[in-house]
Amino acid sequence: MVTAQLGDGSGPATVENILFELFLAGNNTPVATQSGIANTFNFNPAALAQGHYTLRVTFDAAGNPGCVQPIEAEFEVRKVGCGNFPWNGSASAEPCTTEGLLPVTISNGPGAPYTLYVSDSDNSAGILWSGIGDVLGLPNYPVYGSALLDFGGESNTEILVLETAGNFAAQLCDGLVAKGCNDWYLPSFGELEAIYQQLGPNGNNSISEGKYWSSSEQGSIYVWSIDFTNQVPYLEFKDSSIRCRCVRK
Repeated sequence: MVTAQLGDGSGPATVENILFELFLAGNNTPVATQSGIANTFNFNPAALAQGHYTLRVTFDAAGNPGCVQPIEAEFEVRKVGCGNFPWNGSASAEPCTTEGLLPVTISNGPGAPYTLYVSDSDNSAGILWSGIGDVLGLPNYPVYGSALLDFGGESNTEILVLETAGNFAAQLCDGLVAKGCNDWYLPSFGELEAIYQQLGPNGNNSISEGKYWSSSEQGSIYVWSIDFTNQVPYLEFKDSSIRCRCVRK
Protein backbone atom coordinates (compact mmCIF):
# COMPACT_ATOMS: atom_id res chain seq x y z
CA MET A 1 0.00 0.00 0.00
CA VAL A 2 1.23 3.48 -0.87
CA THR A 3 0.13 6.67 0.86
CA ALA A 4 0.31 10.18 -0.58
CA GLN A 5 0.03 12.97 1.99
CA LEU A 6 -0.13 16.75 1.68
CA GLY A 7 2.06 18.65 4.11
CA ASP A 8 5.68 19.22 4.98
CA GLY A 9 5.98 16.24 7.31
CA SER A 10 5.39 18.30 10.47
CA GLY A 11 1.66 17.80 10.41
CA PRO A 12 -1.43 17.82 8.20
CA ALA A 13 -1.52 20.42 5.46
CA THR A 14 -3.95 23.29 5.98
CA VAL A 15 -5.97 22.85 2.81
CA GLU A 16 -9.58 22.35 1.75
CA ASN A 17 -11.50 20.73 -1.10
CA ILE A 18 -8.76 18.17 -1.75
CA LEU A 19 -8.93 16.15 -4.95
CA PHE A 20 -6.51 13.29 -5.64
CA GLU A 21 -6.42 11.99 -9.24
CA LEU A 22 -4.23 9.15 -10.48
CA PHE A 23 -3.46 9.07 -14.23
CA LEU A 24 -1.78 6.48 -16.43
CA ALA A 25 0.61 8.16 -18.88
CA GLY A 26 -1.11 9.13 -22.12
CA ASN A 27 -4.60 8.81 -20.63
CA ASN A 28 -6.57 11.87 -19.50
CA THR A 29 -9.12 9.78 -17.59
CA PRO A 30 -8.06 9.09 -13.99
CA VAL A 31 -7.84 5.44 -12.96
CA ALA A 32 -8.52 6.39 -9.33
CA THR A 33 -9.84 9.49 -7.57
CA GLN A 34 -10.53 10.67 -4.03
CA SER A 35 -12.13 13.94 -2.99
CA GLY A 36 -13.09 15.55 0.27
CA ILE A 37 -11.22 16.81 3.30
CA ALA A 38 -8.86 13.87 3.84
CA ASN A 39 -5.28 14.88 3.16
CA THR A 40 -4.04 11.30 2.55
CA PHE A 41 -4.71 9.05 -0.42
CA ASN A 42 -4.10 5.30 -0.20
CA PHE A 43 -3.86 2.98 -3.16
CA ASN A 44 -2.67 -0.56 -3.81
CA PRO A 45 -0.11 -0.69 -6.66
CA ALA A 46 -0.87 -4.40 -7.22
CA ALA A 47 -4.22 -3.29 -8.61
CA LEU A 48 -2.55 -1.08 -11.22
CA ALA A 49 -1.33 -2.03 -14.68
CA GLN A 50 2.37 -1.68 -15.36
CA GLY A 51 3.31 1.78 -16.60
CA HIS A 52 4.12 5.39 -15.74
CA TYR A 53 1.66 7.27 -13.54
CA THR A 54 1.06 10.83 -12.42
CA LEU A 55 -0.63 11.60 -9.12
CA ARG A 56 -2.27 15.02 -9.32
CA VAL A 57 -3.43 16.75 -6.15
CA THR A 58 -5.65 19.84 -6.43
CA PHE A 59 -6.79 21.83 -3.39
CA ASP A 60 -7.78 25.24 -2.03
CA ALA A 61 -5.57 26.97 0.47
CA ALA A 62 -7.55 27.33 3.71
CA GLY A 63 -8.85 30.83 4.20
CA ASN A 64 -8.22 31.68 0.56
CA PRO A 65 -11.12 30.14 -1.41
CA GLY A 66 -10.57 29.74 -5.11
CA CYS A 67 -6.80 29.64 -4.80
CA VAL A 68 -6.29 26.28 -6.52
CA GLN A 69 -2.84 24.78 -6.10
CA PRO A 70 -2.16 21.73 -8.31
CA ILE A 71 0.70 19.43 -7.32
CA GLU A 72 1.91 16.51 -9.43
CA ALA A 73 4.14 13.56 -8.54
CA GLU A 74 5.26 10.93 -11.02
CA PHE A 75 6.09 7.30 -10.37
CA GLU A 76 6.35 4.01 -12.22
CA VAL A 77 4.66 0.69 -11.54
CA ARG A 78 6.75 -2.31 -12.58
CA LYS A 79 5.82 -5.98 -12.55
CA VAL A 80 8.01 -8.02 -10.25
CA GLY A 81 7.37 -11.61 -9.26
CA CYS A 82 3.68 -12.11 -8.58
CA GLY A 83 2.69 -8.47 -8.11
CA ASN A 84 3.38 -4.83 -8.89
CA PHE A 85 5.27 -2.22 -6.96
CA PRO A 86 5.74 1.55 -7.33
CA TRP A 87 9.16 2.79 -8.35
CA ASN A 88 10.50 6.17 -7.34
CA GLY A 89 13.89 7.68 -8.12
CA SER A 90 16.58 6.23 -10.34
CA ALA A 91 18.04 2.79 -10.87
CA SER A 92 21.02 1.27 -12.59
CA ALA A 93 20.79 -1.78 -14.81
CA GLU A 94 23.35 -4.47 -15.50
CA PRO A 95 24.80 -3.86 -18.99
CA CYS A 96 23.96 -6.46 -21.61
CA THR A 97 26.97 -8.69 -22.08
CA THR A 98 27.99 -11.92 -23.80
CA GLU A 99 30.48 -12.74 -21.06
CA GLY A 100 30.16 -16.35 -19.96
CA LEU A 101 27.75 -17.29 -22.76
CA LEU A 102 28.51 -20.12 -25.18
CA PRO A 103 29.17 -18.85 -28.73
CA VAL A 104 28.00 -20.80 -31.77
CA THR A 105 28.66 -19.81 -35.38
CA ILE A 106 25.62 -19.95 -37.66
CA SER A 107 26.78 -20.33 -41.25
CA ASN A 108 23.43 -20.83 -42.99
CA GLY A 109 20.10 -19.06 -43.14
CA PRO A 110 19.09 -15.39 -43.34
CA GLY A 111 21.72 -13.02 -42.01
CA ALA A 112 24.44 -15.68 -41.92
CA PRO A 113 27.12 -15.82 -40.87
CA TYR A 114 26.35 -14.65 -37.35
CA THR A 115 27.19 -15.65 -33.80
CA LEU A 116 24.52 -17.18 -31.63
CA TYR A 117 25.05 -16.89 -27.88
CA VAL A 118 23.70 -19.81 -25.86
CA SER A 119 22.82 -19.66 -22.18
CA ASP A 120 25.62 -21.14 -20.09
CA SER A 121 23.15 -23.34 -18.21
CA ASP A 122 19.74 -24.90 -18.76
CA ASN A 123 16.95 -22.37 -18.41
CA SER A 124 14.64 -25.22 -17.50
CA ALA A 125 15.29 -28.86 -16.69
CA GLY A 126 11.78 -29.72 -17.82
CA ILE A 127 9.14 -27.52 -19.48
CA LEU A 128 6.30 -28.02 -21.95
CA TRP A 129 6.42 -26.61 -25.47
CA SER A 130 2.66 -25.99 -25.69
CA GLY A 131 -0.59 -27.91 -25.74
CA ILE A 132 -1.47 -30.19 -28.64
CA GLY A 133 -2.67 -28.36 -31.74
CA ASP A 134 -1.32 -26.48 -34.74
CA VAL A 135 -0.04 -23.01 -33.82
CA LEU A 136 -1.58 -20.30 -35.99
CA GLY A 137 1.00 -18.58 -38.18
CA LEU A 138 3.88 -20.89 -37.28
CA PRO A 139 5.47 -22.70 -40.26
CA ASN A 140 5.38 -26.50 -40.26
CA TYR A 141 8.47 -28.53 -41.11
CA PRO A 142 7.18 -32.04 -41.79
CA VAL A 143 10.52 -33.70 -42.55
CA TYR A 144 14.00 -33.55 -41.04
CA GLY A 145 15.60 -31.94 -44.08
CA SER A 146 13.17 -29.04 -44.12
CA ALA A 147 13.48 -28.49 -40.37
CA LEU A 148 17.25 -28.15 -40.71
CA LEU A 149 16.63 -25.11 -42.93
CA ASP A 150 14.66 -23.28 -40.27
CA PHE A 151 16.83 -20.53 -38.74
CA GLY A 152 13.93 -18.33 -37.70
CA GLY A 153 14.05 -18.87 -33.97
CA GLU A 154 13.32 -15.23 -33.19
CA SER A 155 10.18 -15.07 -35.32
CA ASN A 156 9.08 -18.53 -34.18
CA THR A 157 9.29 -17.38 -30.56
CA GLU A 158 7.32 -14.19 -31.28
CA ILE A 159 4.52 -16.23 -32.87
CA LEU A 160 4.48 -18.78 -30.06
CA VAL A 161 4.25 -16.08 -27.40
CA LEU A 162 1.42 -14.41 -29.31
CA GLU A 163 -0.57 -17.54 -30.13
CA THR A 164 -0.08 -19.73 -27.05
CA ALA A 165 -0.68 -18.93 -23.41
CA GLY A 166 0.96 -20.78 -20.57
CA ASN A 167 4.20 -21.63 -18.86
CA PHE A 168 5.89 -22.85 -22.05
CA ALA A 169 9.45 -22.85 -23.38
CA ALA A 170 8.98 -19.90 -25.77
CA GLN A 171 7.41 -17.77 -23.04
CA LEU A 172 10.29 -18.64 -20.72
CA CYS A 173 12.91 -17.45 -23.21
CA ASP A 174 10.93 -14.40 -24.29
CA GLY A 175 10.61 -13.21 -20.70
CA LEU A 176 14.15 -14.06 -19.67
CA VAL A 177 16.45 -11.32 -18.40
CA ALA A 178 19.99 -12.66 -17.99
CA LYS A 179 23.47 -11.19 -18.40
CA GLY A 180 21.70 -7.83 -18.50
CA CYS A 181 19.95 -8.83 -21.77
CA ASN A 182 16.26 -9.30 -22.52
CA ASP A 183 16.35 -10.36 -26.19
CA TRP A 184 16.43 -14.13 -25.63
CA TYR A 185 14.48 -16.59 -27.72
CA LEU A 186 13.92 -20.33 -28.24
CA PRO A 187 16.27 -21.56 -31.00
CA SER A 188 14.92 -22.97 -34.24
CA PHE A 189 15.83 -26.51 -35.24
CA GLY A 190 18.54 -25.29 -37.63
CA GLU A 191 20.06 -23.26 -34.80
CA LEU A 192 19.69 -26.13 -32.33
CA GLU A 193 21.48 -28.45 -34.74
CA ALA A 194 24.39 -25.97 -34.92
CA ILE A 195 24.42 -25.83 -31.12
CA TYR A 196 24.54 -29.62 -31.00
CA GLN A 197 27.36 -29.85 -33.55
CA GLN A 198 29.53 -27.23 -31.83
CA LEU A 199 28.68 -27.59 -28.14
CA GLY A 200 27.51 -31.21 -27.94
CA PRO A 201 29.54 -34.41 -27.52
CA ASN A 202 30.84 -34.12 -31.09
CA GLY A 203 31.90 -30.52 -30.44
CA ASN A 204 33.49 -29.05 -27.32
CA ASN A 205 31.14 -31.03 -25.04
CA SER A 206 29.83 -27.94 -23.20
CA ILE A 207 26.37 -29.55 -23.37
CA SER A 208 26.96 -33.27 -23.03
CA GLU A 209 23.49 -34.67 -22.38
CA GLY A 210 19.77 -34.02 -22.32
CA LYS A 211 16.94 -33.57 -24.80
CA TYR A 212 16.25 -29.96 -25.86
CA TRP A 213 13.37 -28.11 -27.48
CA SER A 214 13.59 -26.18 -30.70
CA SER A 215 10.95 -23.66 -31.77
CA SER A 216 10.35 -25.54 -35.05
CA GLU A 217 6.93 -27.15 -35.33
CA GLN A 218 6.52 -30.41 -37.25
CA GLY A 219 2.71 -30.27 -37.22
CA SER A 220 -0.20 -30.24 -34.82
CA ILE A 221 1.29 -32.89 -32.50
CA TYR A 222 5.08 -32.86 -32.71
CA VAL A 223 8.01 -30.45 -32.40
CA TRP A 224 11.60 -31.01 -33.51
CA SER A 225 14.08 -31.63 -30.69
CA ILE A 226 17.59 -33.04 -30.30
CA ASP A 227 18.77 -35.55 -27.71
CA PHE A 228 22.36 -34.59 -26.93
CA THR A 229 22.83 -37.82 -24.93
CA ASN A 230 21.92 -40.20 -27.75
CA GLN A 231 23.06 -37.75 -30.43
CA VAL A 232 19.87 -38.04 -32.49
CA PRO A 233 16.99 -35.74 -33.54
CA TYR A 234 13.52 -36.47 -32.18
CA LEU A 235 9.93 -35.62 -32.92
CA GLU A 236 8.69 -34.74 -29.45
CA PHE A 237 5.09 -34.44 -28.29
CA LYS A 238 4.30 -30.76 -27.69
CA ASP A 239 3.03 -31.46 -24.19
CA SER A 240 6.16 -33.36 -23.18
CA SER A 241 8.47 -31.90 -20.55
CA ILE A 242 12.09 -31.63 -21.70
CA ARG A 243 14.99 -29.20 -21.34
CA CYS A 244 15.24 -25.66 -22.67
CA ARG A 245 18.26 -23.49 -23.53
CA CYS A 246 17.56 -19.92 -24.55
CA VAL A 247 19.72 -18.07 -27.07
CA ARG A 248 20.33 -14.54 -28.31
CA LYS A 249 22.27 -12.91 -31.14
